[in-house]
Amino acid sequence: MPDEEPGVALWRDLSNEAAAGQLNLDPIVAKSVHDACEAFIEELSRLRQTARNQYVLTGYGDLPSAAALAGKFERKAVGGVDALVTRYEQNIAVVKLIQETVSHSISRIVDEDRDLAGALPSVEGPR
Repeated sequence: MPDEEPGVALWRDLSNEAAAGQLNLDPIVAKSVHDACEAFIEELSRLRQTARNQYVLTGYGDLPSAAALAGKFERKAVGGVDALVTRYEQNIAVVKLIQETVSHSISRIVDEDRDLAGALPSVEGPR
C-alpha cells in the first residue's frame, strides 16, 4: 500500500513474517506485549471518543474571529486535515498490527507444543 504510514508498513511486514513462521518471539514476552497492546487499544479508543465529542465547541463568544477559532479547534479534533481522531485511529491500527504480530507467534508456539506433545511416545513410569 503506497499511502501507508511507515509504522503501519513495518508492522504489516512483521506480521506477515510472524504468520509465515519467520519471526520468533519468546512466548512470555509475546503474551506481555499482547496484553499491553490490548490495554493501549482500550485507552486510545477512549481518547478517540473524547476527541469525537469535541466536534461542537462553545464559549468562544459572538465575534466572527471567535467563531473562526472555534471552527479551527473543532476541525483539529474531528474531520480536518491531521485531525486528532484520525491520529488516534492510525495509532490504533498500528497497535492492532503489533498485537496481530505477537498473536501469530503465540499461536504458532502453542501449535508446535501441541504437536510435540502428541508426538511423544507414552512413557511408563518405573515398576
